[in-house]
Amino acid sequence: MQDIVTAPDGQSRIFETSGLTQTIRDGETGAVLGRSTFTAAGAEPEAFAQPAFLPAAPVAIATVELALALYAVRSGQNDPYSRTVLGLSAQEFL
Repeated sequence: MQDIVTAPDGQSRIFETSGLTQTIRDGETGAVLGRSTFTAAGAEPEAFAQPAFLPAAPVAIATVELALALYAVRSGQNDPYSRTVLGLSAQEFL
């Protein structure tokens, strides 16, 4: 499943879910911004190659805001057999 979320300022993120793994990509470049797998203990981040020059803080803030927007839409579609889940690390939550 793939969802594209665009903020009012034009930034966008692509949220891809395959099984228990979610990948978050930049909407313009397609670069992987984060990847995690849902486990019994919660969301576990996975390692991935990331350019050293990528500014982490602004990207993370925009990604969390867009993830919350996607969660709001998807959770409205919950039913007894399907639930929307949002996994954030403590650093992303701060």
